[in-house]
Amino acid sequence: MAHEIDNLHMEFENFKLVSQVVGDVAWVIGAFVIILLMQLGFAMLESGNARDHNAIMTYVKNIMDLCLSTLLALFWSYSLAFPESDHPLTWSAAGESAPKVTQLLLHIAYQATAVTILGGAVSERMNLGAYVVLVCLLAGVFYPLASRWCWHEGALVERTPPFHDFAGSGVVHYFGGLAALIGAACIGPRKGRWDEIE
Repeated sequence: MAHEIDNLHMEFENFKLVSQVVGDVAWVIGAFVIILLMQLGFAMLESGNARDHNAIMTYVKNIMDLCLSTLLALFWSYSLAFPESDHPLTWSAAGESAPKVTQLLLHIAYQATAVTILGGAVSERMNLGAYVVLVCLLAGVFYPLASRWCWHEGALVERTPPFHDFAGSGVVHYFGGLAALIGAACIGPRKGRWDEIE
């Protein structure tokens, strides 16, 4: 009887662990989908602020932000942001990879969001080739280092009191906003955008 009770207790603990992992994965995937829907909102906002002949290009840049951020995260930036972690796409024992894949998905979503903030600031003033180079630089080098310093290891996490970021406000929005401010300051205002219509 005691052996059966121990088996039931062990099965219950395994069930609790599996249900917690499944719940966590479902929650993170839901957050990932919502953040991806924000990309669509950014595209609509940017195209609404652009002149008619540049509206399609704002959509192209937003899609490109997501695609380049995904490719860079898969091949480079995730490993730069989380160096001691195995890459999530190197599958290990059953159940262990799911939380790592969700961490990769959130990294992609946050990285694309940070880069898209820059896209709105330089809208209509940067050609596509220069924008691709800038996105690759920001998403491939600077954003992973910023997320590593703030969320993983580095100066901000190890200070006393430690830095606590809430929902990406420090890493995503501060990084994207700073990149947008620098980009807009370097490029200057949109010529002819705010001229009065005669």
